[in-house]
Amino acid sequence: MNWKKWTITVFITFFLALNFFLTFKKDNKITKVNYIDEWTAVKEQNLVQAKKKTGVITPSEEQFVYFDDKNGQFQEFLVKKGEKVQEGTPLFKYSSTDIESSKAKLEVEITRLESELGIIEENIAQLESLKTDLSIGLENEEEVASNDRMLIEAEIYDKELQMGRIESEIEKYKTLIDSKGKSLDNLVVKSNISGVIIEISHHLKNPLITISSDQQQVEGILEEDEVLKIKEGMKVDVTSPALKKKIESTITEISSNPINQPKVNKKSQYGFSVPLKEGTEEEIVNGTHVNLNIIKKEVNNVLTVPRISIKKIVAKSYIYVLQQDGTIEKRTIQKGIHVNQVQELKAGVEKGELIVFQPSTLKNNVPFFTPINTKQIETELIGKMGEKEIIRYIGRGFLTN
Repeated sequence: MNWKKWTITVFITFFLALNFFLTFKKDNKITKVNYIDEWTAVKEQNLVQAKKKTGVITPSEEQFVYFDDKNGQFQEFLVKKGEKVQEGTPLFKYSSTDIESSKAKLEVEITRLESELGIIEENIAQLESLKTDLSIGLENEEEVASNDRMLIEAEIYDKELQMGRIESEIEKYKTLIDSKGKSLDNLVVKSNISGVIIEISHHLKNPLITISSDQQQVEGILEEDEVLKIKEGMKVDVTSPALKKKIESTITEISSNPINQPKVNKKSQYGFSVPLKEGTEEEIVNGTHVNLNIIKKEVNNVLTVPRISIKKIVAKSYIYVLQQDGTIEKRTIQKGIHVNQVQELKAGVEKGELIVFQPSTLKNNVPFFTPINTKQIETELIGKMGEKEIIRYIGRGFLTN
C-alpha cells in the first residue's frame, strides 16, 4: 500500500512544480490560469437597513383642564388625584347660584312685561270699541268732526308700536333664560380623554386639573445627522425585557426644532415619538426604557453576495463568476442596498451561481483551478483504485473546478 501513497506524493509534487514552471516561465505559449481558493454562491435573502435607538415610555397626551370665573363660581371637585377617568367623566362643578339668580330676575322681568302687554291690549280693545261706536254715530248725524276718528286711529297705532317693543323685549329675555339653562347644563366640566388624574390645584390656580392619557408613546432623540435619514412614517420595532414580544409601530412625529437652544459649537438634537397602538395586550409603565429598531429600508427575496466579492473599477462594479466550462467570467453588476457585509444585486447574476469570494488579480475568460480538498481523500478509497485511475483523478483536480 505504501507505493500508492508514494505515487500520490510524487504526482502532486510533479504537477505543482510543472504548474509553477508554466505559469511563471517567460514567453510561454500556454494560457495562464487563475488560482481560486475561496468561492461562494449567489443567495436569495431579505435585507433590512435599520437604525438602533433607545427611548422611554411616556403618556401620548396630557389634558389640562382650566377654571374660568366667567362661567360662575367654583363649587366642588368631582375627582381625586390618582383616580382613573374615562372620556366624559365629570371633573369639577361650577356653582349654579349666580346663574339661577340671574335666571329668576329675567323671569320676573318677563312677567312684568307680559302684564304691561296685557294692559296695552285692553287699551287697544277699548279704542277699537270707541271707533266702532263713532262710526255708527256718523250714519245718523250728518255733521261730525272727522278728526275724532283720526285721533283714535293714531292712538291705536301708537299702542300697537308699544306692544311690538314689549314683545321684542320678552323674546330677548326668553333667549337669555335659554342661555342660562344651557349654562346650567355646562356647570359640570367633563374629561375629554381616558387616563389618570395626576394633578389637582386646590388653590384654584390654572391648570385646575391635569390628566395623563392612558394611550402611551415612546419618546426618543435623534442626532443632527440622523434627522436627514430618519423620516416620519418609518416602521419601528419596540423591544424591552419588560415586554414578552416586540411591538410594531411607526414614527408619527419628528420635531422640527431642537430640544435645547441651538449652539454654534454643539450639535443639535431632535425629539421623535412612536405611538404604542391601542389594544396592546401587554402593560408597560411610563418611564420604562425600551430599544427601538427603526426600519429605514427593507427588501425581500433579493439576490445577494458578500461585499468583499465585488471589485470596483472606475465607476463600474464587477464580480467574477465561475463558469461550467472551467473559466472565469468578469461580469458587470448593478448594486442595490447593502446591510453590513451583504450586498443586494439588482442585475448581473442568477441565484446559485458560484462567484470568487475575495478576488484579487484575475483574468477574464481564462481557466481556473482550485486547491485539492485533502480531507475528502480516504485511504480505503485510494486502496481500491488502480494506478491509472489515481493519475486520472489527480489530473482532473488540477485542471478543472
